[in-house]
Amino acid sequence: MSTRLLKDLEERAAVATSERARRELRAQYAGALARLGKISLARSELLKLRQENATYEPALTAWILFAEGLIEHYDSLSASAQDKFNRAYAIGVGIGDAKLKCLSGAWIAMCEYQLGNIPKAAGLAREALLGSDPDDHASRSRAHLVAADCLNTAGDQQGAA
Repeated sequence: MSTRLLKDLEERAAVATSERARRELRAQYAGALARLGKISLARSELLKLRQENATYEPALTAWILFAEGLIEHYDSLSASAQDKFNRAYAIGVGIGDAKLKCLSGAWIAMCEYQLGNIPKAAGLAREALLGSDPDDHASRSRAHLVAADCLNTAGDQQGAA
């Protein structure tokens, strides 16, 4: 991931046709900042978004939770990251947002793999792969990484390759 993603998210937010879409892209931007190690900038952006989300719009709330999970993960590998991903996943399921569900599910799968829950990790990775659009690279790449790890752990190095 590079600053190209940040630039793309900034450009998409600038031309978003609604305030809701713009805020969701800003939450995704904060998540990208966290992945680049810019934790304080990510937290600052999310603080602003939380203040703007006074009505707790479900999709925005889920994207904020997801970005907070990334902050927790990249800042300290905190176990609380999975709680944020779980909450974003639940909202994604509840509102029928496949991208949010698959992306959160792929990150939950990674957390489960790290905890040694291989069958659960594999199931979530499979769900993310089957439920995501072919161009949903963020969900699919994370899910593929987890699936490869699961196969490798199960002794199927050829399948993991």
